[in-house]
Amino acid sequence: MCNCALPKESGVKVNATLIGSMNAEFAGRKVRSSFCAYCLTLQKMYPMVSVATSIEKNGKPAHFMPPKPPKLISWEDFGRRYLAREDGNKYEWLNGTVEKSGSTDYTQFFIVKNLMDCFIRLKNSINLEGYLIPEGDIFFGQHHRRPDVAYVTDEQIAHTAYGENQVPGFVIEVISKKDQMDLVHKKMDDYRNAGVKVVWHIFPAREQVHVYQGKNLSQMLVCIGDASCSAAPVLPDFVMTAGQIFQKPPKPA
Repeated sequence: MCNCALPKESGVKVNATLIGSMNAEFAGRKVRSSFCAYCLTLQKMYPMVSVATSIEKNGKPAHFMPPKPPKLISWEDFGRRYLAREDGNKYEWLNGTVEKSGSTDYTQFFIVKNLMDCFIRLKNSINLEGYLIPEGDIFFGQHHRRPDVAYVTDEQIAHTAYGENQVPGFVIEVISKKDQMDLVHKKMDDYRNAGVKVVWHIFPAREQVHVYQGKNLSQMLVCIGDASCSAAPVLPDFVMTAGQIFQKPPKPA
């Protein structure tokens, strides 16, 4: 029999016969642990917690239980507790839950400057409307996001002045080593669902830019070196090579 202390009345119909045993390290000492098919099923349901391991603690079997669901927070509470927080992280509100990721690292400021300088030159030369807004609070459907850079038109800015959320057509994310790719892909799903037409993923460590365009952002182009990154169809005149994006300024004396 399995020595786990969990009840078997959870509605999960599995064979509870012993199928194996393993050594587990707990509190600095090795103990004997066994698991049954029931426990393995729970571990598949809750992969972040070792629910399959039963450990002797104080002479009695102990068991790691599944995590409790996250406590929901209102948008108003989120605004009070997180929007003004400056601790080197970015906090986003996902319909009641809080998602934490890394903000733009100071070693990446030159990349944002290169983007802004190119946009300003273009704006002055062809009287381009709109602005690149860094880390603006924007709702994409029910999810609040803070894109590293987002292009908003003059008309969209006018709507926001009256409390109307506006979805940008072009978004740029600088992907740092601290970013979890699963969260990056979740954010991409929000952009797709909201109708964003162009997304640039900038990878400073690799000096690559991944340009997503097309229907549902399904087309991806990898830009390296002299390859051109375009913001078409939203901003067809906004074109930079990967080399220009990653060009560092001269080192000060």
